[in-house]
Amino acid sequence: MILECPICDATITVNNPKEGAVVVCEECDTEFELVQFDDEWDLLEVGEEDWEEDEDF
Repeated sequence: MILECPICDATITVNNPKEGAVVVCEECDTEFELVQFDDEWDLLEVGEEDWEEDEDF
């Protein structure tokens, strides 16, 4: 499977994708978690899911 890095637009190749697996972009060294939404795979930057909690002041 081939995905595009949301940070630098580099190509990221993922063999045997598994929900929750961590992949690293070789171009920008950003870590991403593989997530699946309605039969489509996406990359979520590691730590990004915490932003919602930080907004609850």
